[in-house]
Amino acid sequence: MEYRLKSDSTKVSLLGYGAMRMPAIDGGHANNFADNASKAGIDQEELNRQIKYLLDSGVTYFDTSPAYCRGLSEKCLGEALLKSGYDRKDYLIV
Repeated sequence: MEYRLKSDSTKVSLLGYGAMRMPAIDGGHANNFADNASKAGIDQEELNRQIKYLLDSGVTYFDTSPAYCRGLSEKCLGEALLKSGYDRKDYLIV
């Protein structure tokens, strides 16, 4: 993994996770704008596994917005990050 240094010398991964398309319970993805987006709820358990895998692999940059996934992106990403076992100082949320 490659990192860049922030002005306070913390490392941020060059690769990040964009929380615009989270896994849905029906196997699709949840997104407000895509024609093929699932209308099913977010598969929180699958998202938890994905986020843990990303953190274990060195990804520390997470992008979210209240507009993503019908307004559920921030809440679901936050829950997955909390359950990951990583400290808040270990990743950046933008």
